[in-house]
Amino acid sequence: MSWASGQGTSDPHDKIASELRILLAAVGLVLLIAGVNLANLLVARAAARRKEIAVRLSLGASRGRLIRQLLTESVMLAMLGGVWGLLLAQSGVGGLATILSYGQNPMTFELRPEVKILAFTAAVSLLTGLLFGLIPALTDTRIDLTPMLKGSAGAAESRPWRRRLAKSLMVAQVALSLVLLLGAGLLIRSLHELHDVETGFERDQLLTMWVLPALSGYPHAQELRLYQPLFERLNAIPGVQSASLSRLSLSSGLGLNFVGPRFFRTLGLGLVQGREFSTADTADAPKVAVSSESAARKVFPNETPIGRQLSAEGPEVHRVQPQPNGEIQIVGVVRDSKHELREQEWDAVVYLP
Repeated sequence: MSWASGQGTSDPHDKIASELRILLAAVGLVLLIAGVNLANLLVARAAARRKEIAVRLSLGASRGRLIRQLLTESVMLAMLGGVWGLLLAQSGVGGLATILSYGQNPMTFELRPEVKILAFTAAVSLLTGLLFGLIPALTDTRIDLTPMLKGSAGAAESRPWRRRLAKSLMVAQVALSLVLLLGAGLLIRSLHELHDVETGFERDQLLTMWVLPALSGYPHAQELRLYQPLFERLNAIPGVQSASLSRLSLSSGLGLNFVGPRFFRTLGLGLVQGREFSTADTADAPKVAVSSESAARKVFPNETPIGRQLSAEGPEVHRVQPQPNGEIQIVGVVRDSKHELREQEWDAVVYLP
């Protein structure tokens, strides 16, 4: 009964590879929007400092020195944003793991201050500050000193190229925001369609959780003694309509799973033929199994599965072989279920007590 839950399934990190790439693209768009917004703010801020810049230029300050100062200010702002980003990432990594797991096997993301992470964040912040601070620094140090120092009315007005620059930055920001908004709308639509996918079992008001006795020092041989009182105590909790046990995760994708009494009732899986498990189906009783409709069609094509004998050579349905004198007897058939919402086929599962 101790088949590894990782056999017969793909690496969970491979399953979320596409989600992480989409998330990376969205983060890149947000970074571009923030950078363009920063550049627009720097242009507006430098416009308010034109007289200060003109005075410093008239006193002998070189244009290169002023550009370096403006770039330093923009880089400092970007580096400050990078530090805040690291703090938010460290606090939000748990929520990201929960979202990407889809309620499946809990995925662990260990985030600690490594040199690579710090170097990457520093490089991105530095490039962002330089890239989006360079144009405002170059344009706002080109000033006609005479009208600016005299305070003439024409000096207070923005030049045409300055207005075009501000408008261009604003258009770019709106365009990037529109792309991000469209992506968010498509995501909401996809989530709505996933919610409407028929899974075969009752998803509403269903709670799944892990129990790992080994972490509390239970030897593997003593785990079975814990399951029966745990089953009784869960069903005795006020407000719990039904509770059961399962050796493997509901979405593990394996073809064989060990489950407890009332398992099908708890999930709302309707019984098609035969019976489900009871408390009499113990290790000392004759070995029985309940098959899903898809598994029954695969193992017993064009036959009635009830009363058939089979043997299991591994944790996958295609290794379940029908035999006249097999060690396991099929006593029931339940409806198909689907635990991976993006899959088209129903799960083919053989349940053992």
